[in-house]
This record gives sequence, C-alpha cells and structure tokens, in this order.
Amino acid sequence: MKAIRIYKEKQQLTDHLLRLSLNDRYLRFCSTLSDEAIAKYVDRIDLRSTEGEAVFAIFDDNKQIVGMCHIAPYYDDPAGAEMALSVDEDFRKKGVGDLLFSRGVLHCESLGIKKVYMNCLSTNAPIQKLAKRSGMSV
Repeated sequence: MKAIRIYKEKQQLTDHLLRLSLNDRYLRFCSTLSDEAIAKYVDRIDLRSTEGEAVFAIFDDNKQIVGMCHIAPYYDDPAGAEMALSVDEDFRKKGVGDLLFSRGVLHCESLGIKKVYMNCLSTNAPIQKLAKRSGMSV
C-alpha cells in the first residue's frame, strides 16, 4: 500500500467523499456537506498545482480511492499549510491514515512548509490521536 499523488482523478475523489456517512462528513468537513457542496469542493481543487496544493490517495484493488489527503497551502503564509484526511470506513485502523499523513508531511517539508494545520472537532478522536502520535499540538 502506498500513497500516490493524483493529477486527474476528480470523479474518484468525489466518489470517495460521497461514500462518507453523514457523521464522517461532519468529522471531515466540520459540517454535513451536501452532495452538491462536496462536488463543488472537489471542483475547486487544483490537482496540477505547482504552488503546493496536492492530493495524495490510496487505491484498493479495484483502483477505487479508499483514502485521501488534501494539502492546501496558506498563500498569505508561505510557511503554513492545511492538511485534511479521509478514509473509507472499511479501510480504517489499517494504517491508511498514518500513511496519508506521513506522505502529506513529506510533501510539505519538500516545499519548506514548517507549520501544518489540521482543523478537527473535539469529537474526532482518530485524527487527534494521529496528530498526537506525529508530535502535533492538539
């Protein structure tokens, strides 16, 4: 299993995010986004960015995205970026989140980004646990 940067799989990204339950959408976006809002979110992602925005994904045997990491640099702070993760329910607790997180951090380090932010709800224990394991402040 490896996390690879994707450049053209917008429909697969949308499909992955639409598979998230309402509770998982709430945890991922801090809001229960509608299907239309998710499609608009994916449409705004610049998969071919040379400015640091990137999406890394893990695929299953059927070439379906089962986990993704989105990096979005803060354009007003070149030393900072936001990272967000999502993993299909059937692939949780199998190292997918850790692998995506590590790949996202590596991407940020390669760009000289020193501060990585992850917004999460106080009820999102898995992301908080992952952040603490990685040495982030929560």
